[in-house]
Amino acid sequence: MKTISRDSADTGMNAPAFCGSCGARSHGTRFCEHCGAEIPPAVADVAATGAQDAGAWRDTSGVGQIVAGGVAGGVATEAVDAVSGPAHEPSPTPPSGMRVQEPPQAQAQPNPPDSGLQPQPPVYTASKSRLNRGWVIGGIVVAVIILAGTTIAIVLALTKQQGPTYSQQASQDLQPLLLDNQRLAAAVAGLTPGGSADFVQVVLTTTQTATGTAQQQITALNSSSADAALATQFTAALAAETQWLRTASTVLSNPSSPLASQLSGLDLDAQSKLQALGTSITGASHAAFPSSAQIVTYVSAINASAQANAANTQFSNQVMALVNQSSSGFQEVNSFYQQLQAATSGGYATITVAQAEQQISSIISNRQSLAAAAQALSAPTPQSKSVDALLVTAFNDSLKNDNDLANCLDEANNGSEAYIFQSCLDSTSGDSNTATNDKQAFLNAFNQLRASVGQPSVSPQF
Repeated sequence: MKTISRDSADTGMNAPAFCGSCGARSHGTRFCEHCGAEIPPAVADVAATGAQDAGAWRDTSGVGQIVAGGVAGGVATEAVDAVSGPAHEPSPTPPSGMRVQEPPQAQAQPNPPDSGLQPQPPVYTASKSRLNRGWVIGGIVVAVIILAGTTIAIVLALTKQQGPTYSQQASQDLQPLLLDNQRLAAAVAGLTPGGSADFVQVVLTTTQTATGTAQQQITALNSSSADAALATQFTAALAAETQWLRTASTVLSNPSSPLASQLSGLDLDAQSKLQALGTSITGASHAAFPSSAQIVTYVSAINASAQANAANTQFSNQVMALVNQSSSGFQEVNSFYQQLQAATSGGYATITVAQAEQQISSIISNRQSLAAAAQALSAPTPQSKSVDALLVTAFNDSLKNDNDLANCLDEANNGSEAYIFQSCLDSTSGDSNTATNDKQAFLNAFNQLRASVGQPSVSPQF
């Protein structure tokens, strides 16, 4: 018989445990990680536990007979044969008979036999392959994150370097001009005949400035060969609008300018070229543009008014000339009436009958000529036609009063002597008053006409 120490290699204490069902290594767990079978404690651990206070002897013959044993305190303890054992107990070698080579693991250090300490459970370390695999996975994740960050940084850098396109920059530079065109269109729409174009002229000036600014900004843009066609369109559109704006300003400043006939054509050219930018410039195809027709209508009305004023001025001057001629006849007829009135008072006339007859005949003839001349006048406007009609009426009624006085002279006239009756003179007062009223109506209308053409009012006696 010989004694074998507890920590002998034959006990299998330091060997790894394997599942008795499937042969998988236990890794120190109670249940198999693969099939779930319960894995009892290693044989060496059981033997070590039973031999805390007493040594165990084993027959070298290998029969496994227990020779002696015992523990302090009188409690008998059986020593388990380290060689044989239940078939289900795990052993350092899998059931297949093939010993699995495992990496070195931490070994459980047994307590000395006589230390009096309880045996400590074994300590196991993680497999190096599992640690290495974790490091690899972590490295891959870090690499993916770095690659994604690098890609994003490259994209952002490229985007920052590219910046807005030529069409985007040109569109931004053109927007102020499109807004000014909209304001100018509204201002032009408010033009009315006889109104003022001062506000439109102010907006025209502002829009011309905006056009020049847009031209400078767009010309300064960096354009590639791919943008050459679009740059040419911008240049053409801005040049066309500039020409229209200048022409419109000239026409409004001088309505009689012959450029008014070109305004509509320039309008169509500018609008078509701006609309052609609609595929590249937002809002350009539907942007408002001032109406040339409205401006043409406005200046045409001004021209018509100017022409009417000129014609009315000429008419007024012609009428005034007739009135001046009638003024001398007015003085003559009043002098003739006074001669007749003196005769009816028992006095004597200072003129002879022949002179009186000649005088009244001249007055009547002059009045007839004036009435005919007034009727032959060319009145250019409704207002002037009304004035002309009143003048003809005044001349005709005055002529009727002249004939009344001639009848009083001829009532008792033998050629050398004429008797004038007061009753005859009194009968002429009705036609005289009518002529006076007609003359006043004419003068009222005539002075209104003169005021419309900037002439002063008059109050002649005719």
